[in-house]
This record gives sequence, C-alpha cells and structure tokens, in this order.
Amino acid sequence: MPLIELNDVSKFYEEAGTIKRVLERVQLHVETCELVVLLGRSGSGKSTMLNIISGIDVPSTGEVRLAGHSIHGLSERERTQFRRYHIGFIFQFFNLIPTLTVAENVMLPLELINRPDSRRVQQMLDAVGLGDREDSYPDRLSGGEQQRVAIARALIHEPDIVLADEPTGNLDFETGMLIIDLLDRLVRQQGKTMIMATHSREVIGLAGAQAEPFRVWVENCSLVGVPDTVFALRVRAVDSFGNIDLIVRAEKPVILQGDNGWSRKSAAMGNASYYYSYPRMRAEGSVAVGDRIFSVTGSAWLDREWSTSAMSKEQTGWDWFALQLDNGWDLMWYQLRRTDGTISRFSSGSLIDPNGHKENLTAHDVQLTVLKNWNSPNDIRYPSQWQLQIPAKKLDIHIIPRVVAQEWTGRFRYWEGAVYCRGNFGSDQVTGVGYAELTGYTAHSTE
Repeated sequence: MPLIELNDVSKFYEEAGTIKRVLERVQLHVETCELVVLLGRSGSGKSTMLNIISGIDVPSTGEVRLAGHSIHGLSERERTQFRRYHIGFIFQFFNLIPTLTVAENVMLPLELINRPDSRRVQQMLDAVGLGDREDSYPDRLSGGEQQRVAIARALIHEPDIVLADEPTGNLDFETGMLIIDLLDRLVRQQGKTMIMATHSREVIGLAGAQAEPFRVWVENCSLVGVPDTVFALRVRAVDSFGNIDLIVRAEKPVILQGDNGWSRKSAAMGNASYYYSYPRMRAEGSVAVGDRIFSVTGSAWLDREWSTSAMSKEQTGWDWFALQLDNGWDLMWYQLRRTDGTISRFSSGSLIDPNGHKENLTAHDVQLTVLKNWNSPNDIRYPSQWQLQIPAKKLDIHIIPRVVAQEWTGRFRYWEGAVYCRGNFGSDQVTGVGYAELTGYTAHSTE
C-alpha cells in the first residue's frame, strides 16, 4: 500500500469571476522511504499540492490518502493533530520564530506533542552541524544556517513524511547544494519519505551548466571542455547497461545552420530556433557493456538547437538526418511534415564540403522518398529506408538503419538511431555513416 496517494485531485479557485485551475486530476502514489521531486516553474501548483497532502488545504475534487486513510474526512483540528505527529515541513523562508533560540525553535514540535527532549534536540543540532549554536537567535545566523535549523525542526519529532517547499529558493547555489545534500542524507538515514518541490533542476542535481570551465550535465550524462584545445569535449554517459567515455575533437569549423544560425520552422511568429553544428569530430575513448570494456575510435557530430517553440499547428513532425560521407562531405537535412501529408516549404538543411564551407538546402533542392516502413511493438509505423536525392549536386544515396528497432519509448515516443548510406555523388560512388530522428508518428500514421 502506498504511503501517500492522490487520486484525481484537482484544485481551483474563483478569481474575479473566473475559475483559476491550479491542479487538475493529479494522480500520485509515493511509497514508504521514497524521495519524490516536484519540478516545475513558479506558479505551477507545487506548493498547493504539498499543502493538500499535509491537510493545510483541501482539494476541490478528488481524494488524498495517507497510509490508507483519507485525511480530508477529518476535521480541521484533527488534521492539525495529524500534522503534528506525522509530517515535518521545510519552508523556503525558514519560518523560524525570531524570539526563540535555535534550540527552542527545534524543540517546538516536541512541545506541541508533549514530548520535550533536550537530548534529542542536541543530537539533531549536532547532525546539522550547529551543535555549538543552540543559544543563538535566528537573526545571528546566515541563511544556510537558518535552513539547517529548519531541517532539524522538521525531523525532530521523527515524522513519517517530510515535505520540503523550495528549501533552497532563498539561498545561493553553493549553499543550496549543501542544504540538499544534508537533507537527503538525514532523510535517508532516518528512513523517511520526502516530497520536495523546486523549480531548479540544478538544485536537485538533475542537470546544470557552467561556462568557465565548460560543463553541462543531465543526471549521469555530461559534456566537459578539454583545456587548451580549440574545441574538444569529454563525453560521458552512464546507465545500468554500461557507459561511454569519449574525447571528441572538431575537425571542421562550426556550421551556423539556416540564416547565420537562425533556423525558421514556419511562417508563424516564434516558430524558429538557433541552430549550430560541428558536423565532423574525431572521437576516441572507451565503451563499456556490462563488465566488458572496448577501446573505440570513430567520428561524431554535435548539434545544438534551442527555441521558444518547435512547430506550428499545421505541422505534425520531422524527419532529420545527419550524414558524414567518405569523400569528406557532410549533409544535414530535416523534412517537416504537415498534418495534410504534404511537406512544409520550411524544410531545410545544408551540404558542407571537406573544407567546412556550407551551402544551404531548401525543400526545392532535396527529394526524400520512403522505400520501406517498420511497425514498432507499439503499433507505430515508421519509415525504415529512404532514398535522398539532390539533383543539382548529382547526389543520390540510399539510407538504411543500422538496427531497425531503435524506437524510444519514454514520455514521448519517437525513432532515433544510427544509420549508414551508400550511393553516388557526381561520378563517384560514396558511402557514409550518420544519425536519424523521426518524430510525430503515431499508431495511426500512414505513409
């Protein structure tokens, strides 16, 4: 049985004659000793959800059950008593009582349940690194020290559930990371269940970026700049199956895709991105699969693209290719598909010569023909082989997946994976390697 259950929980308010929906049909099950993070921007309803879980607020519709019991069948007084024994709260602004000392603030939850214990208070203050500040008042503490007191206060009565609402929101980044590490360690040591709300991926260590020295990361994947090089990166990725550890070095200059980096996706305002590529990079390092480690060398392609919106309403997805040919030329092409089955005139790409000079490609320059299809286990029909032609350049190649079954089945389903190609470029035969990404295909997609 889950410790915390939210079943179809909605919360809405009437404001100036209109209904403001804060939460809508939320489903959440949290097990004992689990740590859950609510990640979202300010105003997205994170604090409201914590207040509903704790019984401070009640849902407009739906039910909250804690340890199998519905808490909103309780009176307000009964919910208050429940919180005193079973829930510890950590707030963004600390909420310490300024007229009480550090020790008195931490003692307060024990006094509310008639279990004062000075020895327990001292143990908690030692655990958060403030054992020598028990007689200090909050205004004598730094922000980080005040939040340490708040953590001790939240855990002092050994609650089953800890709710942390933006616990680092009022702290600088480095102090915030120390607080998160401390909170995580103490909650795990005591076997508690915690739900933490935050707007920052960096704070919870899921992702981050810094310019000097260059480093970007998402969980166990990272790109780190290699010092004293023109452009080189260390690429690392780790999961349960193995890991990748590579050094990649640019062999061609950066390519600004589209119009000097501005890549327009439709006529609608805002449907554009900034997009650049390093189309040919030398890669070397190791790949581990289980307990086997392989030394590898090869080529890589780096793309970086960001935008305010991806496509317009009449567009349903794209087919994107990045190909490195064995004669030193490189090709990037993305074809935007419309809901009526036609190809958008904003489809675009580039042909890059061995010296790194780029020629832009438009929908009039490229012909992409699907030769075969593949039905995934999720009953989605994807193209699986293509003929790509650029008549003006006498380029005619056949593109084939390395492995047909390369569907990603996470939050968004799409096809992404390695491909190879062969064909003709002018009077010469060429082969090549590359990558493809196919989005917007559904169980009802047809070719």
